[in-house]
Amino acid sequence: METIEFDIAHDSLFVMKNEKKEIIACISIDHDDEVDALPCWSNSLQPSAELARVCVRKDLQGQGIAKMMMEYAFTKLRKQNKKSVHILVRTRHEAALACYRAIGFTQVGMCEMFDKQFVCMEKAL
Repeated sequence: METIEFDIAHDSLFVMKNEKKEIIACISIDHDDEVDALPCWSNSLQPSAELARVCVRKDLQGQGIAKMMMEYAFTKLRKQNKKSVHILVRTRHEAALACYRAIGFTQVGMCEMFDKQFVCMEKAL
């Protein structure tokens, strides 16, 4: 709950609703000093931002909704003069890795955080 409250307080949580006003997807622009300090991020693409908590309702996955949410976040970040965006993706989350590669993210490293293995991905804006 603390994470959601932080996202809302910092105007960094975005949701997509269907015609029934049900939340079908969300994305957050995150700030985590530990993630930002990872050495894999490109120095030439600073300042950057982190995307997190990208979620699409299970029955609607594979329809381009995550891409739409990302594009919306990219627009917000460009307005904040960010040069790039990065994201941590669980190593075995093949669908997410494929989605992010398809929209221009590249793998720039690997890390272990929160007792889990992640692929570090980055995209110039």
